[in-house]
Amino acid sequence: MKKLLLPLLIILCLSGCMKFTQIQDKADKNKKADNLLTSNSEQESDSLYPVIKDNIHEIDNTLLKEIVTSYFLVFDFDMSLNQDDLIDYERAFQYIRSAGTYPIEPFEYWKLFEDYYDSESDNYIIPVELVDKLISEKRIKSSHFAGLTVVDDTYIVDSLFWTVRSELHQYFNKDKWILTVPSEIVDEYILSKFNTKIDHSQIKEYDENSQIYTYESFTGSFHYAITIEEVLVDDEIVTCKCILTNEIQENPIISYKVTFVIKLVDGEYKFLSVDIKDNNI
Repeated sequence: MKKLLLPLLIILCLSGCMKFTQIQDKADKNKKADNLLTSNSEQESDSLYPVIKDNIHEIDNTLLKEIVTSYFLVFDFDMSLNQDDLIDYERAFQYIRSAGTYPIEPFEYWKLFEDYYDSESDNYIIPVELVDKLISEKRIKSSHFAGLTVVDDTYIVDSLFWTVRSELHQYFNKDKWILTVPSEIVDEYILSKFNTKIDHSQIKEYDENSQIYTYESFTGSFHYAITIEEVLVDDEIVTCKCILTNEIQENPIISYKVTFVIKLVDGEYKFLSVDIKDNNI
């Protein structure tokens, strides 16, 4: 009898292990699918393509104004968000045209180096000595020149280098100001900023065969002055209260009171909520 029980126990044990493995595999597959579809994914990307990174480790008013500007370059003043809202991917996708294409951290290189611009080559030819001096004075960051080659004690900098995110240089057509970007780069960036689900069928700029987005970057201007009234930081949650007032003189004064709640983790930010109220009432 004991001889019969031992094989039976082994069979039952193996059967239970196989069943558990199947359940675990199914759960892992479901989890992977959920992470791909929603912005709640906390996993590292397995993409072969570069990932757009903001690398924001210190929040100040200048940086907050850039984030506010980038939001309203895309969305109207009726685009309030609640933390649990799921935004249509068609709307969320538009954010790649502004903050997704241009660095969110401002660097007014054209003011610092206007005397070193060569219009014939469309390059900035900047002495290394000057760059080192500005870095030592903390007027610029060494990261602004990371990856650049020094030739005869000078940096030769393409004007595109600071204008467009370095991750997108290889996808940018400078003559047409058009980008052709693999969907993995765009999708991952949008999911990192908004609570949304990928739906390529909503996006006319998406080509299903090549899995590439072709879009024009935003090249317009923003005609609202931004006044930061209050900034509250609670661990990784940043609440920014501001007033936006139109600067176009021929129009009547239009003003909005806006509260942004942003999650800031590992140098990247995500919109949790945006509350927009008419400030003229």
